[in-house]
Amino acid sequence: MFIMTKWEIWKQRNGKIFWNTTPSFQAWKDSLVATAKLQMYTLKDSDRSTVQNWLEGLS
Repeated sequence: MFIMTKWEIWKQRNGKIFWNTTPSFQAWKDSLVATAKLQMYTLKDSDRSTVQNWLEGLS
């Protein structure tokens, strides 16, 4: 999760630099949740519930 979080921050930064978008916490969080949900398909069933609980805590 740490690497995914840093990756999403990096994408926000690149959006600001290359596409002149305004970075925001909400945009970062939405992107992080979407990426985490996609990554959940690669996890074991036992790990999916942990990630799902973590994502619900972000809401």
